[in-house]
Amino acid sequence: MLANIVNIYRTVAKNVQYTNLIVYFINERVLPCKQTNAYGKTYVTNQRLKTVIENLQHPTIETRLDAVYQLEQIARNYPQYHWFIMEVVCNFIRNHTANISSSRSDNSSTLIIQAALDVIAKRNIRHDPENEQLDLSNIDMRGANLRQGNLEGANLYRVNLSGANLSEANLSETILTAADLSGANLAGANLSGSILSAANLTGADLSRANLTGANLYLASLPEVILHETRLNGANLREVKFTTSNSHSLSIQHPESTSHNESGN
Repeated sequence: MLANIVNIYRTVAKNVQYTNLIVYFINERVLPCKQTNAYGKTYVTNQRLKTVIENLQHPTIETRLDAVYQLEQIARNYPQYHWFIMEVVCNFIRNHTANISSSRSDNSSTLIIQAALDVIAKRNIRHDPENEQLDLSNIDMRGANLRQGNLEGANLYRVNLSGANLSEANLSETILTAADLSGANLAGANLSGSILSAANLTGADLSRANLTGANLYLASLPEVILHETRLNGANLREVKFTTSNSHSLSIQHPESTSHNESGN
């Protein structure tokens, strides 16, 4: 039953207002479905889940924060709700950031967004379904703290993570095309197999980062820090950048290198 809810939710999510969508599906599809264990004990009341999700839109910051924390707890304790909650939280972040001005002067909203991002970044990935992807594309998350967070395989297309702390984060296989990572701390991050084409990494710290097999085609990396950075097998076509010490680097694409070697 829950799988059916999620599938329908994905299909219409882009065409229905977020709040009304959540309330409708909780009322019509979740509430009638009881989740019980082998002993007949209710895991979590669906009425509670409905109320918690509705509270994400509550006018007070205390109630919204409490709703985020409760969703994190439910997702951790009841795997059958895990992915549905992750999608709800992703949409909450998307809608909440859309209401924040570019000055980021709304401290309460920033606090709530950080709490929601913690739910995503610290989730139990063993409960993620196969062939599914977190969608955080086109979201302004500048300055976010995602240190040691797990966003493996997420869709971060055109995301704004400028000045963010992504040190030791797992970003392997993520889509970061046209993302703004300027000034971001990516020290020790795992970016293996990620797509960073046309991404802005101006002034980013990539010390000890793993970019094995990453696609950096047309990426912008002036003043980047590359101390002990792993770039084995990375696509560096048309990438020209300077390090923080202003030493110009021009790295040949691996295909060109192997071709030249075979011709000698």
